[in-house]
Amino acid sequence: MQPSEWTRILAKYREPIFSRSIFELTVTLAPFVAIWALAWWTLSISPWLAMALALANAAFLVRLFMIQHDCGHGAFFKDRRLGDWLGRFLGVLTLTPYDVWRKSHSIHHATTGNLDKRGVGDLPILTVREYREKKWIGRAMYRLVRNPIFLFGVVPFYMFFLQHRLPVGLMRSGWQYWFSAMATNVAIGAALGAIGWLGGWEVLLFVFLPTMLLAAITGMWLFYVQHQFEDTLGWGIAWAVVLAALFVPFRLQPATLGLTLSTNAALVDSAFKSHLPKADWDLQNALPRACLIPTAMGVLANAEINKTGGL
Repeated sequence: MQPSEWTRILAKYREPIFSRSIFELTVTLAPFVAIWALAWWTLSISPWLAMALALANAAFLVRLFMIQHDCGHGAFFKDRRLGDWLGRFLGVLTLTPYDVWRKSHSIHHATTGNLDKRGVGDLPILTVREYREKKWIGRAMYRLVRNPIFLFGVVPFYMFFLQHRLPVGLMRSGWQYWFSAMATNVAIGAALGAIGWLGGWEVLLFVFLPTMLLAAITGMWLFYVQHQFEDTLGWGIAWAVVLAALFVPFRLQPATLGLTLSTNAALVDSAFKSHLPKADWDLQNALPRACLIPTAMGVLANAEINKTGGL
């Protein structure tokens, strides 16, 4: 099925439903806060039990980021201002300055799959020719960046704990992006300072850090899934999201909001089941185990045939 056909099929699922949006926010934010409080309380019993709860809570933080993502697209509420303010609030929880991220993410949507406009909101990827023209140190650095340990370990920490503290990529694009980053930093600092003052460093070490780190790693993995399959080049963001949603096992879909195919992503299930052959559903269950993590180590773009492949 062609991208244009999917666009037509999914069009009726794009309109935000206020009651559904409130429901998704409630069933995500309320458990997140409750588990956070429970993990804090269990510190008096066992720090390892608190850490286990914190790690489980990462699923809800990922979901909050997905809701923030939909706010950035104006897809969570019909009232754009309401969605933007919710996005800014959630940005404090996800350590992501909302207005900075929204702008860079819109650039990413406009340029994804276009090898001539790489560099904003995407993963580093070289063409076959570019890779061959690099010296051995350049090839080694590319392999390091694409190594799963580095890509899903170091990069998420750098992005959420360091890069997001400044409007990277938008430093000369206006005061509003600086204000977004600095205001988010102040809010994060105030929240963490209050938590540290009330509960001590143990809360930050055994509750805050495990939740944030695992959520960042999971988010990085999901972003990788969405952009690194063989035919990702030249297809555009809509088709990429459709395929990415198929690549993620259905048991993970509730935690990822269907990779935000729409605010009301659960409703899209019926659209897929109505229009995809059963063979494609069987393939969907097999792909993640077969190809997602191993291919991270070496991916190059073949510009001549619009496909990506291994080194």
